[in-house]
Amino acid sequence: MKTSKITYFLMALVVVIGILTMGGCDKGKLQNADITYTTWKLVSFVENNISTPASPLSDSCFTITFGANNTWTGVSSTNTLSGTYTLSGDDAISIQITSMSEINELGDGKKFLDALPLSATYTCNATNLQLFQSSVSHLLFEKQIVGQNSSSDLPSWVEAKIAEFEQSSQHARISTCTYQTNKTGFLIEDCVGCPDMGINLTDEEGNHLCVLWGLLGSDCPEYNIDMNSIQLIYQNY
Repeated sequence: MKTSKITYFLMALVVVIGILTMGGCDKGKLQNADITYTTWKLVSFVENNISTPASPLSDSCFTITFGANNTWTGVSSTNTLSGTYTLSGDDAISIQITSMSEINELGDGKKFLDALPLSATYTCNATNLQLFQSSVSHLLFEKQIVGQNSSSDLPSWVEAKIAEFEQSSQHARISTCTYQTNKTGFLIEDCVGCPDMGINLTDEEGNHLCVLWGLLGSDCPEYNIDMNSIQLIYQNY
């Protein structure tokens, strides 16, 4: 009888440990960062696990910006691009090029254009994006963000807001946008992912115009914000 009780106890213990182990795997699983409203600059092509820097080495070449409604815009070596993208599951991605200018590509321009639509999976964190065409070939990007030490000519009130966010314990970010056809505005998110906060739309001087979404917000129809123009310039996470 004693042996039988010990046996049952050990079997139960094994089951409990198995359940805890499976739960621990799920909790520890890494999640890809949100790529909406982010801009990335191609650093290198990785083929058969060999990394080659993208050419030409220009700040204006090989960028991609993921916008609203699963749309994206970008630049190859010489052409401006736009298209759509879809995400599914934990890491599946599909990228389509729907329009582009027609200028002869330089350096790795054609290679970049060929690789983008072949992207099948991705990994993403706060600083890097990898678009995988296969298990041994991918495009490696770095995030493009205007931060506190940037030389970009930001309004002083935006620099002050960035300094404030640097001290904040909340995730915060700032984006630019176009509203009412040709006006430049700023989208200020004091707490990213906080559904009650919303996103503040301001003009170039920092004057508050409206609150996007949130409990008391709307889609600000009177300002006709171009969602495809949204460009992330700062985040503190």
